[in-house]
Amino acid sequence: MSLLQRYRKDTSLWTEIAFRPARNDERGDYDANEHTRLKAILELQYDLKDADLELVRFLFSQEIVARRHDSFQECGEALSLGAYLLARFRDPVDIPLFVQAKFANFDTFCGFSSEYIFAALREQTEPYLEANFPEILQQLKENDRSLTVPEHLDEWWQALAKAYPESEKHESLLSLYERSLMLDEPEKALHYLETWIAQEPESESKLQTMRYSYRQLGKFEQAAATTRSLLDLKKTLWDQTSLSHDLMELYCQAELFDEAIAMARHLDTLLSSSDEWIGYGLGRMTIHNVCKLALAHPDLPAAQEAFALADHWFARSNDLALVGRETAVQAAERCELEEKNFLQ
Repeated sequence: MSLLQRYRKDTSLWTEIAFRPARNDERGDYDANEHTRLKAILELQYDLKDADLELVRFLFSQEIVARRHDSFQECGEALSLGAYLLARFRDPVDIPLFVQAKFANFDTFCGFSSEYIFAALREQTEPYLEANFPEILQQLKENDRSLTVPEHLDEWWQALAKAYPESEKHESLLSLYERSLMLDEPEKALHYLETWIAQEPESESKLQTMRYSYRQLGKFEQAAATTRSLLDLKKTLWDQTSLSHDLMELYCQAELFDEAIAMARHLDTLLSSSDEWIGYGLGRMTIHNVCKLALAHPDLPAAQEAFALADHWFARSNDLALVGRETAVQAAERCELEEKNFLQ
């Protein structure tokens, strides 16, 4: 029996998809039931029935609570899709829920579509709120929310319907990849990604997507190989330096330390030819990550070489965030070096 069938049959099981606060050091505050709720919402996308209104309303309301309490805030796929499914019922009683979603956190305030507020009643939205939810109307006015029906409302709805098809076979492969990641299904995500790679014509944009996606999946060798191909296409010194930095970091994550130290040497050549990196995040990140390489490299002489490069760059820039300086001090200790620029 699918999740959706269970929840349709027994409302007592809805506790499995209700907001349940949790916390850990890596994630901060989050909802322990967020993945189960997303799975239910995704099943509803492909099998929505008239009788599902209360279930959809409950799922969406719980997602609003989750957005309020999440350390990373965000809008999120579950909130966006849940809003679309609820709006399909065109019930004006849900307008306050859409307003709550809009004001759930900073990200939703900026990114959640105000059009949902008008989807059910269009020009009659303001009179309806005035008669039934005056406090909601006041909240909108106090936050400078326009109550004029957007001219593009029909086009917006058509775009949503296209973005959320009623059959999985009409989804794009990259959408299925992203959803598999959200559901912690990396093997499925890799399958969708590799299917997309096989079908997509070669382009720089394709390489960028591959690099980002392989990195998301922790496939650092594949991400490095793709970054290497991208690097060959770059002409400006800034782009070459940026991608060389990324490539060195990927080699480190893949524990390909010989390749990482070789890329650090290449970075030294690039940085020596210009000062345009000084005072910018690219310079700070490069110094910081070469210090990380000095910490991670299993061979002490190679680690000392990496540290010497970072120390030389810092002597030129004198620019490194506190966390970078802390890493540099650790690297100096690991490399058995004491009197260096980082420590002065």
